[in-house]
Amino acid sequence: MTTQPIPSTTDDLIAEIEAEIKHAKESCFEQWLERVAPSGDASDVTAQWEASSELADLLERYRYVIAPVERVRELEQYKREAMQVMSPVLDYARPLNLAKLGESITQALISDHQRLVELEQAQRWVPVEEKFPEPGIVVLGWWVNQGPMMAVWDGLHWGDADDHIAIGYGISHWKPVTPP
Repeated sequence: MTTQPIPSTTDDLIAEIEAEIKHAKESCFEQWLERVAPSGDASDVTAQWEASSELADLLERYRYVIAPVERVRELEQYKREAMQVMSPVLDYARPLNLAKLGESITQALISDHQRLVELEQAQRWVPVEEKFPEPGIVVLGWWVNQGPMMAVWDGLHWGDADDHIAIGYGISHWKPVTPP
């Protein structure tokens, strides 16, 4: 059993279909010549063949193949013309490497998000139950029932950052002071 190769392009497929139609026409013409044995010169024989019912029947049988082949040929031509128009655009876009561009934008967004999370962490109010600041560092503290104040943690007690007066344990939350 031999297998037919699959046409690799639409043009190959069209050529294969047209070759089959041409072969069928030639075969039908040869059978017609044997049966009818027309007389006259070549042009008379051709005219008789073209007027014959055998050719009309053959063309009718292949009508459902010929019309789509013509349409496919038109579409292939349209595709070629479109590719000629699009080719410069594609040549321009290829070096841009849009996938890499999208990847770099994604990386930048992730990096920005991480930086934003870090900044939010650095500026959040930290409960003293969670963590104390480094001793001797001035922070913005939340003095219970009094509000915000500049405070210093000495390792044991809180103190007022301006005059270092001890205020005991009245600070519930703190956050770092960022320079202006």
